[in-house]
Amino acid sequence: AEDAVQDTLVRAWRSYDKFEGRSSLRSWLYRIATNVCLDMLSAGNKRARPMDLTESTPLAQAALSPRPDHTWLEPMPDA
Repeated sequence: AEDAVQDTLVRAWRSYDKFEGRSSLRSWLYRIATNVCLDMLSAGNKRARPMDLTESTPLAQAALSPRPDHTWLEPMPDA
């Protein structure tokens, strides 16, 4: 989100001389922000994300361990 704000302000600064004043400054900035967000979505997320490459926890190991193909349930005894 911070990247989108920064890109919006940079684009607005660079193109302020093209602002004709036919609309409000707010709607002009809103349109720039919308275009920046759409550009970011279409470009995909190309930034590398940090990954944790440390030992996995025992809980994660248990989730990855093989499980039986069938789990058999016994009928509930009559009380």
